Parts: sequence; C-alpha cells; structure tokens
Amino acid sequence: MKKTTKILAIITIMITVIFTACSVNTGESSQTAKDYASEKQQEVLDAFKDGDKAAIKKLMCKYVTDNDKELDKEIDDAFAAIDSKIKSVGDTKPSMTGDDDNKQYNAYTQKVVTESGKEYKISFDGWYKCKDDPDKEGIMLIKVIDTSKEIDPSKEDKENGIFNIGIKEQ
Repeated sequence: MKKTTKILAIITIMITVIFTACSVNTGESSQTAKDYASEKQQEVLDAFKDGDKAAIKKLMCKYVTDNDKELDKEIDDAFAAIDSKIKSVGDTKPSMTGDDDNKQYNAYTQKVVTESGKEYKISFDGWYKCKDDPDKEGIMLIKVIDTSKEIDPSKEDKENGIFNIGIKEQ
C-alpha cells in the first residue's frame, strides 16, 4: 500500500511539473499581448466615437509625441475625415510579431459605420516591447481609411482616403 501511495505521489508531481512547464511555452504571453492590442484598439475606437482628440494623443507613444511635429494636425485631419458620428463597428482583428525583447502589435477594425452610412477602417501599429528604444513602446501609427474611395496602394495620403496619425516605422 505504501508503494502505491508513493508511486501515485510521484506521478502527480510529474504531471504537475509537465503541465506547468508546458503552459510557460504555449505562447500564453503572445495571447496576452493580442488581448492588449484589442484593448488598445477599443480605446482608439472609443476616442473616435467620443470625438476625443486628447485621448488619441495620449495613446501615442513618447517617441511619436516627441518627434511628430504635425501630430495635432494629423489628429484634426483624421477626425474631420469621419463624416458623422460613429454608430457601429465590426470585429477587431489583433496580431503581433517578434520575440520577447522586440514585439510589435497591431489591430484593425473594418466596417466602422457612421450615421450617414459611410464606412471606414481604423487601425494602429505599435510596439508592445522595444528593447532598442523603450520610447517607442505604445502606438506609433493610427490609420483612418475611407473605404468608399478606391485606394491606390502606392499612395498613402488624404486624397487617397488614408489619414495617418503618427510615424510609420521604416
């Protein structure tokens, strides 16, 4: 009987160790960063819904707020591009790439529909973790795209229905 109890105890400990070790390597931290990207995208959408330009500026990383001299104008232009109050949004698609030291994240939401029936896509790109430059951690670029316009992929400007807030990573 004592042998059976010892064997069961050893098996229980081994199973616990195996499952604990596996959970560390299953990419749980990646899922957390994706969840974080979804939360940030919701904050971006809420700021546009509420007409809160200051909230958009607060979402931008320190690198952008320190280096983008046109940031306030870009925010104004993006808000002006949305023709009326946002009444509904589609699903948000978050993603991320990179390793633990340098991890980029982004999210986009299509079918951002206004009261006038016009549709937009709103997205962001940023750094979840940037070992080389921690000032870049956060949102680097927010895009508002007027999906009613036919987009020329070689041009990312207002005339093409694309409004950028922030700095595009090279």
